[in-house]
Amino acid sequence: MHLDSSGFEISEGDLVQIIEPDKEWFNYLDTDSYSALQKACNQPVKVDYLDDDGWLSLTLPATIAEDGDYVGNSINVLSIDVVLVKSTC
Repeated sequence: MHLDSSGFEISEGDLVQIIEPDKEWFNYLDTDSYSALQKACNQPVKVDYLDDDGWLSLTLPATIAEDGDYVGNSINVLSIDVVLVKSTC
């Protein structure tokens, strides 16, 4: 079972808010991609799937790579580092 920081159960498809997004998570990307992903991490994001040991995979918006192609993005965080915003159950 995956519980948020308040003890609410999290399921795939739920929306969660990351409590304290790390400013270093995407610092290797260009400015536009970095800004887009940091902005997304400060808003409710969808839980893509539940990993073992309390980890969540969160869906982030696609960004444009150096070659001009769109790339999908996600981030893994511990369930206790988020707050449930909207449950799909």
